[in-house]
Amino acid sequence: MEGALSRLILIDAANFMTVFKKVLTDYASPYERRKNAFHIIPVVEYFVSRGYTVRVCVADYALHSHGTQCAQLLKELKAMGLIAVPLENGRERDDRAMLACAADYGAIVLSCDKFRNHPDFKKITNRYVVGYERQKCSPNPDVTNNFGIECNYIFRLEGKSFFALPSDSDYANVQKSHKDFPAISPENLRRLELMAFYLQCDICSKIGASLPEGADFLDPEKSFPTNFYQFEKAANRRP
Repeated sequence: MEGALSRLILIDAANFMTVFKKVLTDYASPYERRKNAFHIIPVVEYFVSRGYTVRVCVADYALHSHGTQCAQLLKELKAMGLIAVPLENGRERDDRAMLACAADYGAIVLSCDKFRNHPDFKKITNRYVVGYERQKCSPNPDVTNNFGIECNYIFRLEGKSFFALPSDSDYANVQKSHKDFPAISPENLRRLELMAFYLQCDICSKIGASLPEGADFLDPEKSFPTNFYQFEKAANRRP
């Protein structure tokens, strides 16, 4: 479509980490109350690899392990410039900052939250908030039952669009988002893709499945890397 521009994608981290809290027993105890950042990486990679600019909206406390499982993943995204933290602390500040950003830039908000506690943003919520769910995974039942990353996303657009056309009333706002929110750098894109691949390999390792194609840089005689840094180091050593 001539003149079409991709909209900025804002991911409601608090909502997303709650909906997809459970991963595997090795990642989280069933009694664990903290939210889980595991699924943030594949959804960010899903959109970024398709050319969208993404920001993960999250309260500052969630960047630390006492508030979030796998918090180191969020710190990696922050280092890439993909995290947006509200300037003010306080309850609901992340929601309001995210909705205000959607209003200013014509951005799509990925969230299953209806934001009914923010009635002043009702028009923004109706126009820009897109719900989501994940399809059942296959063929591995262990991955399926635990929301593994081998899934496709279903987005409930309900008349909304990830693109803006020149005829849209908010087209100028979307143009401004392309100036104010730079796209991910090629270096960080490669690192993000490697992080998503690491999580996929880690899941396979934990359930005893074969590692996916492309993981041949790992030494089969050694244990699987205990963290992403070791995995990345091994990947960078390949010819």
